[in-house]
Amino acid sequence: MGPVTTIPPHPHPPAQPEARRTGVVVDGVAAAVLTTLQIVGSALTWWVTLFWAMATDGCFEHCREEFVYHAWKVTWGGLALGLVITVVGLWVVAKRQTTLSVWPVAGIAVGIIAVVIGAHLINIAAGN
Repeated sequence: MGPVTTIPPHPHPPAQPEARRTGVVVDGVAAAVLTTLQIVGSALTWWVTLFWAMATDGCFEHCREEFVYHAWKVTWGGLALGLVITVVGLWVVAKRQTTLSVWPVAGIAVGIIAVVIGAHLINIAAGN
């Protein structure tokens, strides 16, 4: 038998994969849940606003039916804008690898503001 040779240790140990931080996982899950809630909430809100046309059925003298159309435009436009903010915001921050869950919250806030303004316009349309 010849001499036993040992292999010298590698000067640079292999890189270890970085452990995922818990905050990144929680942020991703929160963003997914909030986005799903926004989509479902926007769809249900859109469906409910279809009945706003009946808001003026009971008034005969002081109705302002033109406000129903404005209420629809404001509400549907706000819901759509909120969804666009969420989708574009998530796409941008996913590329930058920053906090995701801020954008669904911003989109939900825009949708809620639009619904409140639309409901106020429906009250005006019904003469209240």
